Amino acid sequence: MRGNDILSSQLIELTEDEGSAILDLTFNVAGDIPEDGIEVILKCDQNFADLFETPTTTPGTAVGGELLGAIFNADGTVAGIRVRLDAPNSRFPFFVLPRDTDDPNAPTPVTFTLANSPAYAADPAAATSTVLIYDTLEQVQAGGGPIPQVGISIDQTELIESENTEVTLSVVVTGDIPADGLLTYMAAEQTFLGDFDVFNAVVTGGAFPAPNSNASGFFFRVFENNASIMLRVFDETTNPQIAAEDALEGVEEFTLSVIANEAYTIDPAAAAVSFTILDNPDSVPLPPDDGGGDDEPGLPSDNDTNLAHDDTISTAVPTLLGLVPTVLIEGIIEQRWNTNGPSVVDNTEDVDMFSVRLTAGAVIAIDLDSIPFFLDGIDIEQRLNGILRVFDTTGQELLINIDGAAPGEEPNNDAYLEFTVPATGVYFIAVSHYLNDNYNPQVVGSGDGVQLIPEGISPGPYTLELTLLSGM
Repeated sequence: MRGNDILSSQLIELTEDEGSAILDLTFNVAGDIPEDGIEVILKCDQNFADLFETPTTTPGTAVGGELLGAIFNADGTVAGIRVRLDAPNSRFPFFVLPRDTDDPNAPTPVTFTLANSPAYAADPAAATSTVLIYDTLEQVQAGGGPIPQVGISIDQTELIESENTEVTLSVVVTGDIPADGLLTYMAAEQTFLGDFDVFNAVVTGGAFPAPNSNASGFFFRVFENNASIMLRVFDETTNPQIAAEDALEGVEEFTLSVIANEAYTIDPAAAAVSFTILDNPDSVPLPPDDGGGDDEPGLPSDNDTNLAHDDTISTAVPTLLGLVPTVLIEGIIEQRWNTNGPSVVDNTEDVDMFSVRLTAGAVIAIDLDSIPFFLDGIDIEQRLNGILRVFDTTGQELLINIDGAAPGEEPNNDAYLEFTVPATGVYFIAVSHYLNDNYNPQVVGSGDGVQLIPEGISPGPYTLELTLLSGM
């Protein structure tokens, strides 16, 4: 893969420049799960550490469970992994490591087997799984053969959150499917996975799907010509972590499309499905939030999806970190107009605030990178001199970083920090500009920053990458 683009549905030893290959180990549990989960041992017929990122040194990012560690052979090689399963569906992704000792003319088969245990019974039909690891993309393409066609459909187009509507997405593959499955990719233009009870999805004919980087779509490896995913929509008004006014979204419309890649073609008659999500049967579309009135001048829109307001803890933009392992945000520090507090917030005073809900002991990496730009009539390149602060729900500052380069970066004026969550709950990550490091996160426009145009220091665009290093 390169970003969200599928280079191949097979596992390939790619260099960092070419992309990345990810092995998704997925588990399905039928029956009741104890409160403390189920510990499962998965054995590998190869040295796991030679093939994939090592579970003894890399915690991995899991959904629906936790990676407990490795198991070893008598000679010290890694024979498999130990995991705890907490949900009916769980996934454990591992990056494929590049190697140079293989036979370049044939892929390497790797077989995984569920170990027997008194705590569970392995499904005889799904107790083992074999994958092939190719040396190069060309080796996969050399296989030739007809390319299958993929189409999708759904059985419900109006989904009502208050009724937890159940919907089934059907994926039909026409043609032969590779022995280790066909990796398909479907996505919408906006984030939508957070509206569904993903962890309790019922999957047939395929593996538990993996979300893309911003939860606007997912990757689904199918093994049968007729596969399906059954989901229910969440009633967000029952979630105590979502404010009542934020839970009411009126009517939202989505179109989910099959995304093309070289592994399959798309059925033109079944290339996409459209559906609507309503809060309740009487919902109507809500008027767009104009950020404070029709008479406000040229309201710029934050790329973080929060309209032109200086953010505080109460108006922080929620993220899906935890549902997905990485969230990438594009934002901008600039002048703001507000309905509360000062009507105009100077560009050096602007703050962008994002919320994450995390469990105790989780570790996240927060990487802020400025994007160069030019001001009209000035030939000096400008950049945001960014500051990162982390707050709890009371507004107490827990961590701050100024001019801290990320691992592997040269010293610069960007910011980076790693935050270990002290207790399960909601935390707030704030981005601000040079010298604006003492504002009150509860009060709009309470700080003060500085713009130094001759030195190339100006409020402006940035990217913020949140990565869950452990604790998903």
